[in-house]
Amino acid sequence: MFKTLIVIIAIVIIAIVGYWIYQSTSTPQEITEAEVKNCEIDSDCVVFGQDGDCNCGCFNKDYQWKKEGDCFCAVPRSCKCVNGKCEGVFEESKEAAIKNLLADKYDKDASEITIEINQETENHVRGTVVFQPGGPGSSGGFLAAKKDGEWELAYDGNGVIFCSVIEPYNFPVDMVIECYDEETGKPKDRAGEACVNSEGEITTSLCCKSSSDYPNLCLIGPCGCSPDNSHQVRICDCGPDKCFNGKECVSFEE
Repeated sequence: MFKTLIVIIAIVIIAIVGYWIYQSTSTPQEITEAEVKNCEIDSDCVVFGQDGDCNCGCFNKDYQWKKEGDCFCAVPRSCKCVNGKCEGVFEESKEAAIKNLLADKYDKDASEITIEINQETENHVRGTVVFQPGGPGSSGGFLAAKKDGEWELAYDGNGVIFCSVIEPYNFPVDMVIECYDEETGKPKDRAGEACVNSEGEITTSLCCKSSSDYPNLCLIGPCGCSPDNSHQVRICDCGPDKCFNGKECVSFEE
């Protein structure tokens, strides 16, 4: 009987110690006002918890945190250090993210900026921007790309697009068909290189005035306008049974 009692007491002690260890490692502890403000750069912060968790959000990674709020939390995508505290950054739309990048660069309010996306993929965007109230010099083009989950502004303006600016982002050929190569001091025909590399031949043809160089000839219409509504552009001739899709020569079936 005595041995049984000893075993029970030992089990209880082990359970209490185990529970204390679990609580000390998994339960956030309250922090002081001084500690909560100990945040200097964005990398001081970390996202914690899951959507719907009672304890989630953005916290200083060097300190514990306290539970607060309702038992639902929309977990932010990332964190930023704002006025010495960690604040969650929620998923922005593509348009909002690009407008905010332009607003930050030119010290404008996002409401003063209008953008139009002309071409896009999951990770690349090309479009035009207008800064209100408009007028000369208030509009131009832009290129943006997603890198490590964040949108970045690769280029904006009306000037030359340098190859060194866009190459790190791997922009699709049909989005940027030409750029200026600083090493050679000459324009680089990216679409022409893609054409030749896929066994096509660069030539010229009359295509619709709305078509630029190297149109997608796998589609019906880019070069089907009347002579009065056409102009001479560079095209990629892929030979019989193939067409240039703006990036490479492919079979018509593809």
